[in-house]
Parts: sequence; structure tokens; C-alpha cells
Amino acid sequence: MFQTIKSKIVLSYSVLVILTLIVAIIAIFQFSNIDRTIDIVLKRNYRNVVWVEGLLESIERQNNAQLYILSNETPTGERIFKEYKNTFSAIMGNLRNSYVKNQDRRNIIDTMNLYFEFYIFATDSLTKIVKTGKKDLAQAFYFNTLEPVFQVLREKCFILLEKNQEDMEQTFSLAKEITTGSILIVLIASILSVAFATFAVWLFSQYLIQPLLKLINTIQQIRGGKLDFKLEPPSGDEIGELTEELKMMMNRLQRYESMNIDLIIAEKKKSESIVESISEAIIVTDKNNNIILINKIAEEIFDVTIESALNKNIKEVISNNKIFDWIQKVIETKKPLSVDTTPYLALGKEDDKKYYRPKLTPMLSATGDILGVVTILQDVTRFKELDRLKSDFMATISHEFRTPLTSISMSIDILNQEILGPLSQKQKELLESTNDDLKRLRKMAKELLELSRLEAGREIVKKELVSINEIVEFTLKPLWLPFKDKNVSLNIDLENDLPNIFVDKSQISTVLTNILNNALKYTNPGGSVFLEVKKIDENILFKITDTGRGIPEEHQSMIFDKFFQFKESVETSPGSVGLGLAISKEIVESYSGKIWVESKLGKGSSFMFTIPIKS
Repeated sequence: MFQTIKSKIVLSYSVLVILTLIVAIIAIFQFSNIDRTIDIVLKRNYRNVVWVEGLLESIERQNNAQLYILSNETPTGERIFKEYKNTFSAIMGNLRNSYVKNQDRRNIIDTMNLYFEFYIFATDSLTKIVKTGKKDLAQAFYFNTLEPVFQVLREKCFILLEKNQEDMEQTFSLAKEITTGSILIVLIASILSVAFATFAVWLFSQYLIQPLLKLINTIQQIRGGKLDFKLEPPSGDEIGELTEELKMMMNRLQRYESMNIDLIIAEKKKSESIVESISEAIIVTDKNNNIILINKIAEEIFDVTIESALNKNIKEVISNNKIFDWIQKVIETKKPLSVDTTPYLALGKEDDKKYYRPKLTPMLSATGDILGVVTILQDVTRFKELDRLKSDFMATISHEFRTPLTSISMSIDILNQEILGPLSQKQKELLESTNDDLKRLRKMAKELLELSRLEAGREIVKKELVSINEIVEFTLKPLWLPFKDKNVSLNIDLENDLPNIFVDKSQISTVLTNILNNALKYTNPGGSVFLEVKKIDENILFKITDTGRGIPEEHQSMIFDKFFQFKESVETSPGSVGLGLAISKEIVESYSGKIWVESKLGKGSSFMFTIPIKS
């Protein structure tokens, strides 16, 4: 009947449950008996105490009524005496019924009844004497006759209270005796129950653990690689089923072990050949950052060999900390990482430097645990070179523009001064329009030249410790008038005690000016622009918020690209080719800062950028 482990466990727990129930029933019975006994006696004694206190109050009220009669307030006294006389009689009746089995208390009640009847009779006599007008006789009758009877009745009430107090003490003694006996009974039952349960558990554990210990020993031998021993015949319970399954597993392991190891080696070689055939540098690391695979291109880039790099920590083989930091980030987040928005990774000597775009992919197990990271370095040197050539071309064009633009500007100035002769109104309008176009061309040439210098790293930077207040004041000085002319309010909020930063003041001012000009451009008259500066960790955050039109979500990712402009059909503001934010991005990132935008169409935009305090 009890062949399976489940049935044996159910049996053992059933015994424990039955023992627990027996102890619980004994405890409940004993404590219910205590509760019932104490409840009955305490309720009766409490009720008697309340009644006796009622007697005391009644007799004292009657005594007060007699004083009213002595004070010639006979109707009031008679009314009070009659009211409490009835109360006294009713309580005496209750007490007589309560003490029906206690002769001693019955005698006290009967004595009080005799005194009370006389007390009533004497009170009637007092009333008659007072009505005859004999005040002295009435007072003498009260003190000599009524007062002693009142004191006797009061004394009898106190005697009854003492008797009830004695009853309550006896009740507590009885409850203590019953409680002590109940605790002893429950304690004995609990000890017997625990002893029996301990013996049953020990017996059951011996019966169950011995086969499990043998099974554990078998599994340890299998883990050690021993597969050629015989298992004991299985029993009829679950351990027997487990033994049978273990036997089948051993047979399968023996078959797997006998498989041709060459197949595994061939698969490994095929994987390595695939990795070697990829034209990009590949490094595979495990979760502890140890290199487990590296192809020839990666060997050449980092000047290592697979023999010297294998199973070593990547920091020992590759000195570039950026790669290690990226791998760590992928291990922590378990998400792929493509470094597209930061400057490309430059590797090699100065005369033969190449640029790579890293792409990192985590290797995850079926349960989502990190196994390692695959790092691919895509060679983007030719694209970087094309970008450099484009920047050089823009710089050359911008530079070449300056001479003819200067000549045209001088010619327009000579014509405007009418040195060569007077001009008609139409000619003046044409010259003014030409001068506006000339200004736009100059601005474009200046922005193109500045961007090319920033990208090429040829921009002259004069870094110095400068206060945030000085940068903001320097930036806003030429902007107050344009904001006032367009009726757009400009609000400034600078955090107190901002630290100085080591930057080129004119560069940070250029970033602020570009963003503030855009905010003014796209904010309607009556709107507002807010400039907020505060310290966050080890960075200074600049935040420019406007109440303008906002930027569609699909354009926000391109807003910092070169030559990108978001203009509505009604936008006619001239003079920009979309280089201001691109220049701002180059400046901010040159300080290892970050720039981004948050915007909702129709609700305005917030441009934010950070500058490290220790640039």
C-alpha cells in the first residue's frame, strides 16, 4: 500500500497532523473549561457588586431625602425617598434570589430587610413630626433613631461588598488551579506528541535517505566520467524510477562518448574558417572578458597572435580602454551596441592611422544569461577620408568666396555712396537686395569655413577657466534687442554657486547663440524662451526651452545633421543653410559633451547640451 515515496510522505505527515489535532483538541477543551468557569463566577460576582453598590446609592439618596424633609422641603424629600425606597426593595429582591444557595448571605439580606422596614416606618414618623412644626423634636428623632439605622444598613452593604471580594479572590484561585492543571495536561500531551513525531521522522528519514545517498554516490561517479559500473536493482518507488532513468542516461552517455570526435573538430574548424573569411576584425570574449576567438585581421590591427591572446583578459592583450568599456556595457545591459554617434575608433600609427566603427553583440544562453560578446570593427577609413576631402573642399570654396565677396561688397558700397553718380530709387532697391544676398553668402562662407576647421581639428581654441555668468552675459548682450524687437521674452535661470569651466568662451557662446537664434526664429511674437543652467554630477547642463512650433518626431534625429533645415511652407526667414546646429554639435562633442533635443509639435522645443566641468 505504501510503496511510493509520495504515499510514505503522506503517511508521515498524516501522523503529525493527527498528533497536532489531538494536542489542539485537548488544549481547546481545557482552556474552554477555564473560560467557562471564570466567566460564570465573574459575571455573577460582578452583578452582585453592581447591585450592592446600587443599595449603597439608594440608602444614601434616602438619607438625603430625610434631610430635605428636615429642611421643610417635605414634598421633594417624600418623592426622592419613595423613588429610592422602591429601587432598594427591587435590588434586595435580586440579591435574595442570587444568594439562594448561600445561607450566610441570606441572613445578611433578611437582617437588612428588617432594618429597612423599620427605616421606612421611622421616616414616615419623621415626616409627621416635621408637619406638626416641632423642628427640634424632628432633628432629635433623626439623629437618635434614623441615623443609627442608616449606618447599620450602610455597614451591611459594605459587608456584602467584602463578601463578594472574597468570592472573586476564591474565583481567581480556582482559575489558577484549573489553568495550572490544563497547562500540565497540554504540556504532557505536547511532549508525547513531539517524542513520537521525532521517532517517526527519524525512522522515515532512515528509510528514505539511505537509497538517496547511494544514488548521489552513483551520480558523483558519473560526473567523474565513470560509466562502466552496474547499478543496484531498482526499488518500486520513485527512487527506483529515478535509478532506471539514470541507467538509461548512462547508456546514452556511453553512446555519445563513443561518437567520432573528428566530427566535433570539423565543426569547430568550419566555424573558425567562417570567422577568418569575414573581412572585418572580429574579437569574441566570454563573460569574464577573456578572449576565446580572434581572426587574422584583428591580429594585424592589434599586433598580436591568436596563441598569445587566447584565454587572456582583453585588457592584457588590447590596451584600448574604450573597447573594454563597450564590452562591459554590453555585458551589463545584455543589448547590442553600435557606436555610430561618437567619433570613430582611431587605431594605428599617426602616419598610417585607420578608423573603425565598433559593433558589439551579446551572446545569450537559452535562459537569457550572458555567455560572451562578439566585437566587430568595421573599417571606415575610406569614408573618413571622403569626409575629410569634402570638408577640405568646403573650406577651400569658403576661403575662395571671401575675395570676390569682398570685391562685390566694396562695389556696392561705392555705388551706395553715389560716387559714380546719382542712383534712382529702383537702383537703390536693387543694391539693397544685392547687399542682403551678399550678407547671406558671407554668413554661409563663414559657417562652412568654421565647420571644416572644427572637423579637421584646426580650430584655434583658447581654453581658460571662465565663469558661467560671464559666458551667458557675453552671449546675451547682442541678443536682447532682437528678442525685444520680435516681442519674445527671454528668461534666465542660473543655479547658484556654479563652478568655473575650462573652455573657450567664444565656442560655448557660439553654441548658445545658434540655439537661441533658432528659438527666436521659430517662436511667434508674444512667446517665451527660457535659458536654464545648472550642475548635474560632474557636468554643466545648458537647457534652452521655447514656446514655438516644435519639431516633428521624424525630424528630431536629423536636426544636428549638416545642411538640414526644418521649414514650414510659410517660413521665409533667409540667411541659413542649416549649419548652426551641426557646428554646435561639433563644438560640444569636442569637449566630450552631449547635445540633444526634446520636442512636441505645437508645444515648443527644449535643446540641451552638457559640458564637463573638467574639460
